[in-house]
Amino acid sequence: MPFLDLREGRKKSWRGCGASSPINSTLIAIVRRGGNYRAMVQDTTGYGHIVEPGTAIGRNSWVEEITPERLVIQQKISTLTGEEEYRILEMVLATEGEEKE
Repeated sequence: MPFLDLREGRKKSWRGCGASSPINSTLIAIVRRGGNYRAMVQDTTGYGHIVEPGTAIGRNSWVEEITPERLVIQQKISTLTGEEEYRILEMVLATEGEEKE
């Protein structure tokens, strides 16, 4: 089971073989439940994950925001000098009939 229930005081996470890097993952769908958005993402192993804002992705990334058109992921990276920087990765949902790059 890739997710742990937040109601039990544990964080959700998206981990697994090749799944810790969202760069090669694919945004499949975005759904709205109540006033909150959730996204379905397929990792490089073909496994699907349902994510929401705050979901950890590996050790250094997390879902920052989900809108009707995109999923925003923030990554903490270390530079060659050892300083920590943050990078934003946006995954845009392809519309029907649109080719994926």
